[in-house]
This record gives sequence, C-alpha cells and structure tokens, in this order.
Amino acid sequence: MRQGKLPLPSEDEEADMYALVMERMAKAGREHYEISNYAKPGYQSQHNLAYWRNENYFGFGAGAHGYIEGKRYSNNGPIQHYLEPLRKKESPILYQKELTPMNVIEEELMLGL
Repeated sequence: MRQGKLPLPSEDEEADMYALVMERMAKAGREHYEISNYAKPGYQSQHNLAYWRNENYFGFGAGAHGYIEGKRYSNNGPIQHYLEPLRKKESPILYQKELTPMNVIEEELMLGL
C-alpha cells in the first residue's frame, strides 16, 4: 500500500463491505459480538470476552499481560529476557500497576461500551 501497489478502498466502499459482511454473517447464523468478531451463539471467544467483562486473567510467557485482583502486569519479552530472571528464580514481570478505584470505574465504562 505504501509503495502504491495496493489501492485502498474509499470510505464508502469500506462501509459497503462492512454492511455486506454483517448481512452475510447474520444469514449464516453468526452474531456480531465484538468490533470485528462474529460467532454462532454460545461459541464466542471466552478469552476475548474476559477482557470486555474486565475479568481476571493470567499472562504466562514472554511478553504476556495479565490482570489479577486489580493489578495489571506485563512480562519481559522476548523469550531470552523472559527466561533470564526465571533462571535466577526471580519473577519475569517487567511492569505492574495497581489500579485505583477511579481507574477501575473508567475501565468498566470503556470496556462496557
């Protein structure tokens, strides 16, 4: 696209394509449950829905993120940086933040939209 070899559709064409996808997915029995995801009822990605519901989730592995009991964290990455502290019996967590009550309210509002 940057080299001019791939022309992008106009905004009107994008809107038409999106409407077509919505129509075809509905006819196929798929419900729109995220900005870009559709699924048969009962088959939505539980992993993704945990984010939107602001539920706890663990992040295991290099570069993974987690959210447990009001604390967000991210692990070291790439893999070499993740393994280094583990070899020393240390935590691979690079960053951790405890959310304030106001942060929680703001996230609930944003994720609920």
